[in-house]
Amino acid sequence: MRILFCRHANRGGVERLLRICVLALLCLAELAGALSKPPAKNKDTSQSGSGLAAELTGSKEDILQALQEVLDDLEIRGTYQYEKEKILTGASRADSSSAFGEWKGGGQAFFKIAQNVIAPRHFKGSADIGTVSVRYVLETIAADKTRIRIDAVFVESAHREAHPSEGAVESGELGAIQEHLDAILSKHKQSEEETKRAAQEEAERDAEHARQSARALSSVSSLHDLEQRVHDLRQQVESTVKTGGAPLRGAPFKASPSLQTVAGGTEVVILIVTPNWYGIETPDGHRGWMQRSSLDAIP
Repeated sequence: MRILFCRHANRGGVERLLRICVLALLCLAELAGALSKPPAKNKDTSQSGSGLAAELTGSKEDILQALQEVLDDLEIRGTYQYEKEKILTGASRADSSSAFGEWKGGGQAFFKIAQNVIAPRHFKGSADIGTVSVRYVLETIAADKTRIRIDAVFVESAHREAHPSEGAVESGELGAIQEHLDAILSKHKQSEEETKRAAQEEAERDAEHARQSARALSSVSSLHDLEQRVHDLRQQVESTVKTGGAPLRGAPFKASPSLQTVAGGTEVVILIVTPNWYGIETPDGHRGWMQRSSLDAIP
């Protein structure tokens, strides 16, 4: 019985020893794994992270202008420090950010940062003071299409631990860019409508001017026609005494006595027309007869 007990006792000690050794090995493996991981400040988040990607419709220039306006507005949307002031201000644009590595993808990267932020909301596990960094990447995919990618991260100042965004910042910034883009496109549309309206008004003015010109020409033509008709009527009812003058007789006969001699060039009114004689009236009101051969038509 003693021998069996000793054997059992020895067997139990060995098993405990084995368990201790296994635990020690596991601890060493975990420690080695932890030591092999790079520190948080060296973590490259440039190509990783959930982020937010979307396509914007508009020219490259308009989309870039909308982004520039958001970069300069001193605000980062979708996060805040204090419950009473649910807005994060004091941000500024930057040429780069230590929170992100060098962007190696397509397009062009832009940055906005806010420093000395205390535990910003909507970043996973944030509980210290640090810097909020937002990166925007624009990549043209068509003449009127641009892909934008937005990433946000909060990095603690003391421990340099990075806290990824939960998505609210990316959504808020994308919404702001879209609002600015809509305003820009609306201005373009308004300007195009004003230009179109001005062109239409100018066309209407030109058409009215053409109508007025046509009416004026028509009036001139009508006046000319009237003058021509008057001239024709004058030729019918008026004549000029030929050079040398002619006698004004009391009847349409050569033997009729002469009432007076009418000087050459005198314009007379024809009152009666016969084959050989005109019944006329002189400018001084005298009436009589004069042979047709003695008169010339008014030029």
